[in-house]
Amino acid sequence: MLPSPSHEKRQAFSREKLLSKILLSIQGLTYTFCTESLECTRLAQKSTATKLDSICAKFGVDRFACNGKFIIMPLPSSDDISQLFHGKIGRLRYYALAISMATGPVAKEVVHLCMDFPTTKKNDPPTINEESNLKRSVLAAPILCGHVLTHTIAAICASCAQDRLLSEAIGNAQYFTSTLIPTLGKLPEGAAVDDSVNFIQLGYIARILQTLLGVFHQELSGDWNSRESQISMIVDELDSNKTMSDWQRGCHLLLRTALSECSVHPQLWEDFKEQIGVDEEGSLLIFWNACEKAREHSSGFICYAGAILQLILPKSITIFQEMAGPKKESEGEIDSLLSLLCIESLETMIDSPLTSEIIRHWYGNARSKKLVGIEKDIDTNRSYRVNDWPHLQCTKPALQSLNLPKGRLPLLRGVIVNEEESIVENSVNKIHSLPISYTDLYATLGCMLPDSELTAICFVCGQVLDAGGKGECTRHTLTCGAGCGIFFLLQECVCIAIHKGTAAYTTSPYVDSHGETPQYRGRPLNMDESRYEYLHELWSGHMLREHVIAEKSKSTRNLMVSANFY
Repeated sequence: MLPSPSHEKRQAFSREKLLSKILLSIQGLTYTFCTESLECTRLAQKSTATKLDSICAKFGVDRFACNGKFIIMPLPSSDDISQLFHGKIGRLRYYALAISMATGPVAKEVVHLCMDFPTTKKNDPPTINEESNLKRSVLAAPILCGHVLTHTIAAICASCAQDRLLSEAIGNAQYFTSTLIPTLGKLPEGAAVDDSVNFIQLGYIARILQTLLGVFHQELSGDWNSRESQISMIVDELDSNKTMSDWQRGCHLLLRTALSECSVHPQLWEDFKEQIGVDEEGSLLIFWNACEKAREHSSGFICYAGAILQLILPKSITIFQEMAGPKKESEGEIDSLLSLLCIESLETMIDSPLTSEIIRHWYGNARSKKLVGIEKDIDTNRSYRVNDWPHLQCTKPALQSLNLPKGRLPLLRGVIVNEEESIVENSVNKIHSLPISYTDLYATLGCMLPDSELTAICFVCGQVLDAGGKGECTRHTLTCGAGCGIFFLLQECVCIAIHKGTAAYTTSPYVDSHGETPQYRGRPLNMDESRYEYLHELWSGHMLREHVIAEKSKSTRNLMVSANFY
């Protein structure tokens, strides 16, 4: 009979379980907000001035800035606090407040786990508690190897929770109201706002460094240590370059700070140049590309972090009231947003000894390590993400860069470039792109499944399936889209959208010259790119669930559709 755990261990396990649930909830909040924000900004950028007010009312938004990419929430009113909870985005504040209240007991642990602060000084000897046999699992990936926005939002939630506990300790009964109602002045008073802005600044640096390292690891060859050495030597080669802009010098200093403790033999540089074919000009091209990617993704990070800060801490909305509407240039508006969040140049921020120590600690934890035993089992995959959601989901590859044959369009997921998925791409019953002509599609799929009475093609990955009552499409969604998918039924010339075992008919992208899909054969059908773009927005905008529910509620025909049949 196994001995029961002690009271201390049971409490520790309960605390770890609470931490895990809170982090998953924060991830869900961030993911949901990004999805709604993507849809809101997409509709706003395509709408006219007359329709913009209805979009703002639908999502609970006051106005847009940064060329329509940044959301500004309504300013709280002391007369009607309930106005903050209107709209699809405003109602997320209920979720955010619940998470903030639940994070209070473990606020410090959440901050240290997500922001990955150094806990000991460099020269301090490690402390080991030999009496404790409790092994702690890694609840959060290193910030440079994870989703930086989620890490930042978790720290903001913990800061708000800590401020709430402090307010309760001093007997402030008006905490909830004071959190929603802004104070006077340019910056709202309160430790939660100051801490949140500081966390966004650190997340901004982390996202830039993550993108820079990710681009270098993609462009260079060799194992992890080899690429690290190559990056260090390229950074050394750039020390004498005098043509760098202020942004490029900041990125160079950021890389140098992160790699300052990496030891590389100088004589290896010549060997690397001959092995990988990277000369001084080639290393400059890689660095310029990395800097441009870092500028693009850091701007997106700031827009999402600033918008979700208003959701979690409504009194912070006063920070952004000076921003104008979407008429100004995007670059100037981004600079204004950085100024309002007190984000200075990279060189100025890295000049702080504490910031430099945090950057070196981040990189030390993100480096690939040789682990054994249980540490190897619970360790996360060490890789730097260049493209990440929501940026990855809303990016549609340009047709010119895909090298597709003439008369064909990419699938909803684009072109797979991951070598690990090359085996899947060589499947017999799979196509790599969609022909514009319906006749060409019919001929191609007919050869793959000649005996099928109802052939379906997955618009996401191109897999061809038999949809004749065997449930193959439903099973395919579990591996292709986590229970979601869009399929085209060849013989019926109609699309179905599936979400978690529920299906609904949707528009067919193949139409005749009149823009219609006839119920009888004879007319030539071709791909309508506007309809296909709509399907792409359903998929990339994570709107399949909403679409399936809406279609089933307004059509008696869709009430009879069962995803299990397909």
